[in-house]
Amino acid sequence: MSTPSEAFSEQLLDWLEILRADFSETNIYVTGTSYCGNKSNDSVVLAQRKQSKNIGAFYVGSTDKLVQQNYRYDDCHFSEKGIKALASLIAASWIK
Repeated sequence: MSTPSEAFSEQLLDWLEILRADFSETNIYVTGTSYCGNKSNDSVVLAQRKQSKNIGAFYVGSTDKLVQQNYRYDDCHFSEKGIKALASLIAASWIK
């Protein structure tokens, strides 16, 4: 990650606060997502988890475990099958 961890965390919080202000009656679900090019970044996922809690959003879990080729068409972005797996991860959080 080229952005220092603390700056990323602050910028993420700013963005999530805008979402919370604009959609105050909506549940916001945040995933821990950093995987791209056969690399994950724990600092990014930690910031996503921490800042989601700071605004009262629901942290769903990390998508970095969805790394199989059939989930990511370019080893970074989700394929259709990856989107379905992501939707299942989010939906499972509704049941908890």
